[in-house]
Parts: sequence; C-alpha cells; structure tokens
Amino acid sequence: MIVTHWSGSWHKDHQNCHLIVRDAVFYAGLQTMERKYPPHAVSQLFYADNWEDAANFVADTYLNIEAVYEKWLEACDLYPMWRGQTGFFRYNDYYTSLAVMRGCLAGFKYAAALMSDPSQRTERLQSL
Repeated sequence: MIVTHWSGSWHKDHQNCHLIVRDAVFYAGLQTMERKYPPHAVSQLFYADNWEDAANFVADTYLNIEAVYEKWLEACDLYPMWRGQTGFFRYNDYYTSLAVMRGCLAGFKYAAALMSDPSQRTERLQSL
C-alpha cells in the first residue's frame, strides 16, 4: 500500500512526487525489467488529504485515527510551521479541525481522509 500526494496541487514538489510515485508503481510491476528483486504489484494506492493538493480531491476512504491522534499532534508540534512560527498558514488549526470534521463524516472521533486511485474504484460483481 502506498499513500502519496494527489496531482491536484499548486505545490511543485507535490506534483512531482505524484508523478514519480505513479512511475515507480508502473515500473515495479513490469515483468520484463531486469533487476535484483522480483516485480512487485502495489495492492492499493491512496492520495492523502492535503490543503495544498485540494484541486479535484474527493475523499472516498476514511481512516479512524483516534488511537494515534495525540501522538500525531505531539509529532506535528515539533515543526515550527505547525506552531505558527512561519506565519504562512495555520496548520494546527486547519488539520486538527479537519480531523474532527472527517471524523464526523465517518462516524469516528477523529479521521483522516484518503482518495483511492481511480483505477481501484471499479467494483466487479458477479451478482447483486
């Protein structure tokens, strides 16, 4: 499973990360490439909810993060931008509110939203 950046970003590094990961998934699965390790298929590819990658991001998966929420806050607080010291964006307010809002939608106290890759959204049913 891979969680990465969505392509709908104004952030150049996030756009490039998206493209590099998509290429890596493709090349990792090729049977015809000679390499040290055998080909590997990625079972699931998800894009993380990120204010910088919001264009056309549509959440379709919600992950209950209540068990790790406090540790996540502690880790985020190590970064000056999270504490508001860069003056650019209110990361703490945005992401703590987002965790609550996503939790409300999912029926959890706190949740993270993900978007699955369009290639994973097809359901193949034998019958209803």
